[in-house]
Amino acid sequence: MLLDIVMPKKDGIEALKEIKVIKEDTYIVMASSVGTQSNLIKALKAGANTFLQKPVSPEAVIETIEQLIKERGEG
Repeated sequence: MLLDIVMPKKDGIEALKEIKVIKEDTYIVMASSVGTQSNLIKALKAGANTFLQKPVSPEAVIETIEQLIKERGEG
């Protein structure tokens, strides 16, 4: 799952925590702009698997997904 740190109704960290309660093994990639670095650290501590710096390119998304699949042992 790809989540932004800043969202209109619920921030990404809150959403991340709720998702992990429902399905703990969900892989979550957080996206963040430069101004939200401290929130990225909070997200990683809350269970995010990795992060992407915005603007996010399609190539970066593909590379990140491939790396997570490899780490999980599914690829």
